Amino acid sequence: MSRVTVAVICWIFCAYPLFAQHSDDTNDPQIRISKGIPPPDYAGTPHDVSGMCHNFFRRIIAGEPDIAFEKILTASPLGNKKAQSEKRLITFNKAIEVYGAVRGFEFTGSESASESLVKVRFITLHEQYPLRWFFTFYKSPSNGWIVINMAFDDDVEYLFPKN
Repeated sequence: MSRVTVAVICWIFCAYPLFAQHSDDTNDPQIRISKGIPPPDYAGTPHDVSGMCHNFFRRIIAGEPDIAFEKILTASPLGNKKAQSEKRLITFNKAIEVYGAVRGFEFTGSESASESLVKVRFITLHEQYPLRWFFTFYKSPSNGWIVINMAFDDDVEYLFPKN
């Protein structure tokens, strides 16, 4: 094989997870989540952080928000605050009532303050309107990557640069 052919094959193999959209429910083409492939590399986001976000949104789409929030906040100081955890889940369930079920999610950006502090942004794709999500991850010397801040809202216009 020529070098060009090998390069094209490698590019396709590496890029496929970034662009592929597979449906967990073959009867519902609106559900857009990856199935059976590792989480994509979200613009240089650490692999562990990408995996945690990917698993979080997969659980949200599967209708398991309580498990999704619990798992992503494992070892996080936020997970120990039961009143805030319950309020977060109630707020999310109200958003589902207003905007409809989550049908997919998309990465919208990330930034690193240092090797141990990363902020990632996503939107969830609902039937009526998207929500934006922010996660701040800290690489704890004893616990690895943990969420130290998490927020979601419907102010998606703020994802665009100001003119």
